[in-house]
Amino acid sequence: MDLKEEHSKLIVSVKPFCRRNVVVEQPTKSELKIFQAAKEIFLEKGKEGASMREIAKRADINASMLYYYFRSKDKLYERVFIEELHTFFGDFIDSFVETVDFQAFLHRFIDTYTDKLAKHPHIIRFILWELDRGAGLVTQTLHAIFDERGFSRNPLLQRVEQAISDGHIRRVDPLNLILTLIGACLYPFIARPIVERIFTETDILDQDFSRRRKTEIFDVIWNGVKPDSI
Repeated sequence: MDLKEEHSKLIVSVKPFCRRNVVVEQPTKSELKIFQAAKEIFLEKGKEGASMREIAKRADINASMLYYYFRSKDKLYERVFIEELHTFFGDFIDSFVETVDFQAFLHRFIDTYTDKLAKHPHIIRFILWELDRGAGLVTQTLHAIFDERGFSRNPLLQRVEQAISDGHIRRVDPLNLILTLIGACLYPFIARPIVERIFTETDILDQDFSRRRKTEIFDVIWNGVKPDSI
């Protein structure tokens, strides 16, 4: 079974969801309990450190029911991971991709991405674990999200290329601009334990710090890409 089939089954079996006018049936209480317990334990111990027995105990169900719904730890982990990425990146992409003005796009991207990282810090841990395993599941899930929305290519690349073509920003390398933008938003959350120990009065999740950080990121990026005529 390929990823798209797994992705479709995931949404049916785990989360009540309405996508593109298709109403999906509600998951059972047992499925929701299993999914929540699995997410907690995978975040605590990683995939390799977690056990199906422990997940069943946390969900307060017997192990046979766990295997009935999810078959194996690998399948359960994939479904938890895919759902977490879909929730995070799906809503995130929808929030900015149709923004016309490039300055508005930058503000929307920076604000939404930073706020989501602050609200869902566990997603960073999930992604870092998967990067260490080769990043195959991350890549496939993102491609599935793009496909659902009708993107044949990365929508961020398309957005930057269109801004260059329209003369809204000067000619830059689109990939490097995107990497710089993502890195500027993401790094404080990845390095949070180190940053908060070295800069002892810094709290990455503090709203005032977040507001100032967003402003600095926008100013640095925009001043680097704005047309010479501005």
